[in-house]
Amino acid sequence: EHVSVDTPKETLGIVTCASGASKGSLQAMKEKAKDWALAAVAGSLPRKLLWFSVARMFWPKVGYGLCCSTASVKELSTILQSQYYKLAPIGGIVRSSKKEIRQLDGGFYGAGFPHPAVEAAVVQCNKLLMHYGCQSSVGVQLQTSMELLLVELGMSFQPLSVDYDKFGALVTHSWLKTIWEKSDLFQFDVRVNNIPIKFVREGDEWLMLRFLRAGYNMDELLRLNRVQLHQQVLFLSDIICVGGKYIDQRYLTLRRLDDKWSSYRFPNEDPTEDDLHLWKEAISQIAPNGRLRDKLGNFIHQGHKIHHWRYHAQSECIFNTSGVVTQVYRHGRGGTDMFAVRTIQIKRYVAISAP
Repeated sequence: EHVSVDTPKETLGIVTCASGASKGSLQAMKEKAKDWALAAVAGSLPRKLLWFSVARMFWPKVGYGLCCSTASVKELSTILQSQYYKLAPIGGIVRSSKKEIRQLDGGFYGAGFPHPAVEAAVVQCNKLLMHYGCQSSVGVQLQTSMELLLVELGMSFQPLSVDYDKFGALVTHSWLKTIWEKSDLFQFDVRVNNIPIKFVREGDEWLMLRFLRAGYNMDELLRLNRVQLHQQVLFLSDIICVGGKYIDQRYLTLRRLDDKWSSYRFPNEDPTEDDLHLWKEAISQIAPNGRLRDKLGNFIHQGHKIHHWRYHAQSECIFNTSGVVTQVYRHGRGGTDMFAVRTIQIKRYVAISAP
C-alpha cells in the first residue's frame, strides 16, 4: 500500500507517521478523550469518583504515547479543552469559568484536569534521562539529534538553554526541539555534558553570536545561518586562516556541493546570491578589510575544519586535499624516485595523486 509520509499509522498503541507530523496523534488523543467524556456524562459519575477516574482511567488512556509527540505547546494546550468543558460540571466546576482554570493544577487553585503540554514535558524529559548517553539505538539517535541541533543552531554548547522564542526558528522541527520549547516556556534547564564539539583556538567564539552582536535582526540572522550551514562553519576560527588574523578567502564564495569543508555533518542549504552578499557584509563587519581586530590565540583543540593544505614536519611532505583526492608533495631527487602511482614533477616537488 502506497501512502503519504504524513499518513498516521498506529503501532503498539501509538499513532505516528514517517514525517514526524503530530496531527494524527493529536486526533487520536482527542477521539479517546471524546469517547471517555461521553461515557462519563452518560454514566452520571459522582464528583469524587470523577476526579478519581480522571487520574486512574482517563489520563492513562488518553496520555499514552504522549512522550513521542512532536506537537507544539500551543497545540497540546488546546487539544482537550472541549472535552474538559463537558466534564467540568460533573467535577463541580462552573462551565463558564475561564478555560485556563480547567488545566491548572489543584495546588494552584485550578480545576486539576491534566495539562497535555505539562504532562508531555514530564514524560519527554523522563525519556531523555532514560536513553540519552546510552549505547542503545534510541540513545545513539538522541545523541545524533542533539549534535545536529547544536550544529544547526550554532550558538551554544547547551542548545536547550538558548532563548527559544528568539532563536527557535533557526532549527528544524524535531522531537528535541519540542523539549527545548517546553523547557524555555516552563523555565527548567536541560543540560548535556557529552558533546564532543569544542572551541578550536584561544579567543574563539560562535560566529552567529558575533553576527547577533553586530546588530543583525532575526530575518537577517536566518539568512546568515543559511549561508553558514552551507559553508559548513560554526566558529569564528573556521573562517580565519591558520595565522589567526586574516579571513580565509574561500569562505567568501559559495561552497560547491561536491566539496567538503568540515568533518562534521551539516544540513543541506541553498543560499541565494542576496544571502551571500549579506554574508560578505557581515564578515566585513567583524573583520574590516579582511582582518580581525584581535588575533586569535593558539590552537587548544582539534577542529572540524578541513584545511586544504597541511605540512608534516617529520616527513617534510605537503598535503593538498580537494574533494576525495589528496595530493602529496615531497622533495624531488632528480626524478629518480620510484612510486606505486604515477608521479608528476612540479618545480622541486613531486606530486602524487592518492585517493
